[in-house]
Amino acid sequence: MIELLAPAGSYDCVVAAVQSGADAVYFSGENYGARSYAENFDLAALEKAADYCRLRGVKTHITVNTLCTDRELKQCAEYVRFLAKIGVDAVIVQDLGVLDMIKHICPSMPIHASTQMTAHNIDGVLMAEKLGAQRVVLSRELSLENIKNIADNTEAELEVFAHGALCMCYSGQCLMSSVFGGRSGNRGKCAQPCRLKYSINNSDENYYLSLKDLSLAGYIKELAAAGVTSLKIEGRMKGASYVAAVTKVFRNCIDSGRRPLPKEEELLRRVFFRDEFTDGYFTGRAGKNMFTLNRAENPYKRSDADLERELGDACKNSENIKNKIDCKVKIVEGEKPEILMNCRGFSVKYTSGERVCTAKNRPTAAETIKTQIGKTGGVPFEFEKIDTELSDSPFVPLSVINELRRGGIQLLEEKIKNSRRLKTNSFEFVGKVKDAPRELKFTCSVFNAEQLEAVLSFGEAFSRIYVPVYVAERNIELLARYGEYKEKIVLSLPAISRGQAFKTAVSSLGEAGYNNLQVNNISHMMYSEDANKNLFGGFRMNVFNSEAVRVCAENGLKSVCLSPELNLAQIRSISKLVECEVIGYGRLPLMVTENCPAEAALGCRKCAGVNIITDRKGAKLPVVRDGADCTGGERSFVILNSAPIFTADKSDELKAAGVSAVNLYFTVESRLECAKVCKMYFENKKPDFDYTRGHFNKGVI
Repeated sequence: MIELLAPAGSYDCVVAAVQSGADAVYFSGENYGARSYAENFDLAALEKAADYCRLRGVKTHITVNTLCTDRELKQCAEYVRFLAKIGVDAVIVQDLGVLDMIKHICPSMPIHASTQMTAHNIDGVLMAEKLGAQRVVLSRELSLENIKNIADNTEAELEVFAHGALCMCYSGQCLMSSVFGGRSGNRGKCAQPCRLKYSINNSDENYYLSLKDLSLAGYIKELAAAGVTSLKIEGRMKGASYVAAVTKVFRNCIDSGRRPLPKEEELLRRVFFRDEFTDGYFTGRAGKNMFTLNRAENPYKRSDADLERELGDACKNSENIKNKIDCKVKIVEGEKPEILMNCRGFSVKYTSGERVCTAKNRPTAAETIKTQIGKTGGVPFEFEKIDTELSDSPFVPLSVINELRRGGIQLLEEKIKNSRRLKTNSFEFVGKVKDAPRELKFTCSVFNAEQLEAVLSFGEAFSRIYVPVYVAERNIELLARYGEYKEKIVLSLPAISRGQAFKTAVSSLGEAGYNNLQVNNISHMMYSEDANKNLFGGFRMNVFNSEAVRVCAENGLKSVCLSPELNLAQIRSISKLVECEVIGYGRLPLMVTENCPAEAALGCRKCAGVNIITDRKGAKLPVVRDGADCTGGERSFVILNSAPIFTADKSDELKAAGVSAVNLYFTVESRLECAKVCKMYFENKKPDFDYTRGHFNKGVI
C-alpha cells in the first residue's frame, strides 16, 4: 500500500500524525532543516520523537536538506552520527556534498533526495540513485503523465507532494528571499516575499507570485497506479490540528480506496487553504486558475474552538495505534513465573523475582491471568493472543501478574527502540586546496542570438562562452562565422527539461563538433557517461562546499560555478579540486517558474518573452522565458533581480579567494549593453548604472 508521510514541526504534531494514521513522519532538528522557523526538535526531543514513532511502527524521516558551508560540515557530520545512533529511518538531503558525506559515514542510512534537488525527469532520478539516494522527492510541477513516465523508467522510490502549500518557484531554484533580505530558502530561512502583492506590466497589484494550496486527495488511486511510493503532506510550519485533519482524511481515503467525502473536503478547508485548492500541475492545467488572485482571507479561524475539540484526541497522547502481542504466560508451582511476548518480529522473556506458591484455597485461574495481562491501558500495545501454561494448583498475586505484563512490555519497548541503532564510519574531509590561480579568466553566459553575436566579437577574451542549446541550434551559421572559438562554446542545458527536444539538439550539435555542455541540473550529470562530452557546472547546481566540489569532480565536471549565495570568506575556504568560477556580473535569477506570471495577470498576449514585475518598493524585475518557446517540456520562466551584480573592481579579491573565472551573465541586456559591460571588465572601468555586490560581502543566513 502507498505510504502516507505526514509533517511535524513540533512533538504535538508528531503525536497528531501518528495517532491519525501516518505511516511515516518527517521533521527536523534545530539545524539543517528547510523550515527553520518551525518549532523543530533539539537532540533530546529528536530521540524522544523517534522512539515514540518506532514503538508504534511509524517511520521517521529527518530533514538534513539545507546547503552547508565548509565550516558547518563537521558539525553536520556529528549530527548525522547522532541520527544513526537513535536509529531514524531516513534522511532527506539537498546538498550534494552532504549527501556524499552521509553515504560514507553511515552506508546503511537510507537517503532521500529532497525536492530541493529539483529532480523532475528520468535522468534526474537516475542520477540521484547513482549519487546514493534510495528515494527521490519529485518536483511539485509534474503531471500524472510525467510521474508515471519516471516511475516506468527508474528503480528508485518516488515521493510526491499530495497536499499543502505550493511555492511559485521550482524548489531549490529560488533566490528571491535570499536576494531581497539575505534569508536563504536553500538554508531554511525563506521569508516568503512571493506571498506579497506585485504588479505586472503596470497592472493593478495582486498576488501574482502566490499559488493556491495543492490537494491531490482525489487522485490517490492514480498516484498508486503510477508507481508512487509515498504521498507527502506539506506543513511543518502548521499546527497539530492541521496535521491531524489532513492525515486522517488521507488515511481514510487510502484505506477505503475512495475520494474524500464532502465532509472530509470541508475539513481540509477548515484547517487551512488559500482561496481554494488546486491540482493544476498534476492534471496538466497550469495557468491563471492556480493563483490566489484577489484572495479572500481564510473563512475559518485557525484557532476554531470546535475544530480543536473535534481533533483534540489525535493531538493528545491518546493511543489509537496498538501493536499486536502474542504471548505465553508460564505459571508453575515452585518456579518463578515468566511471560514470553512476540510482537512485530521481536521476542522477549520476562521472569518475576518471586516463586509461585501452592494455593491454599482457590488457585489462580487461566481466565484471571488472561484478563489481568490484557489490561494494557495507555500503552501502544494490546494482546491479540494469550496462552497460559499452569501447574495443578498455583497461586499468583495480581500484583505479580501486573508485574509480568509491565516488565514484559518494558523489555519489548526497549528492544523495539534499540532495533535500528546504525553503525557509523569515520569520514575524511577534502583537504584544503588554496593555491590562487595564475590568472583570473573570464567566461560569459548569453540568453539570445543578439547577445551571442556581441560577445563573440570579444571571443579572444573569454575562456568559455555558455550558449543555451536552443539558441546554438538556431544560430549554427553565426557560430560557424566565429569558428576559431568553437572549442570555447559550451552548450548550456535547460535547468527545467521534461521533454527530449534538448537531447536531440545536443546530439545534432555534437555531430557539428560542439561537445562542451553546461550542467544546470543533476539530470545533466548523466552525460558524464558519454566520453565525448566535456561537462562544466552551472550555478544552479548549488555548489556550496568542498565536498560538493568533490562530488562534481568525481562525476566528470571540469569546472563548477559556485553558489551566488556564498560570501568571499566562504568561497576562500572551498577546496578548488577543479576550476571554480563565480557570477561576477549579471541579474541573478530570483525564481524559475512553471507558471507564467504575465499570463496570470494579463492573459497570454504572445509577448516577446520579456515582461516586468514591480514590487511594493518600485523595483523592476524582468520576467524572461527560458526555452525555445512557451510550449513543450523545456519551457520555464525566470524572474530576474532589478539590478545586476558588478565586481569588476574586485578581481584581486576574487583571485585571492581561489576563483579561476568570473562569469558575465547576460539576460536582458541589449547588444550595446553587452559590449559596454565587457569593456568595463576588460578595462576595469567603473559602472554608470545601478548595481549590487550580491552576497560577496555579507552572504546569507
